Amino acid sequence: TGSALSGPPSPYYFYVPTGTGSFLVQAKRGSRQQPLNLRFSTPEGNLIEEVVYTPSEECLVPVPEGRDGAIWALHTGEEIGTLALDGVPPWLATDPALLLLPKEFAGQ
Repeated sequence: TGSALSGPPSPYYFYVPTGTGSFLVQAKRGSRQQPLNLRFSTPEGNLIEEVVYTPSEECLVPVPEGRDGAIWALHTGEEIGTLALDGVPPWLATDPALLLLPKEFAGQ
């Protein structure tokens, strides 16, 4: 299951639960099959991971030690049509303050 995205490329925020070692990403840009650079960062913009994604494949994103239990931002650099996350909650937000989070995170 993916989220339909439209509009200018902007960071998409999502939550990486505590204990997550990696997660899968799939993205589609219509019929275009060129590789897509995906940049993952903290909401403040500090780089966590950068991967080159081929749209016809799944992309396994490693979660570095100490980077779980946090909000991440995904920067696509260009507009994409759909995005699917597997291994993390599938909810995306265009602002970290609007993200649906577990109640355990609220105290952080």
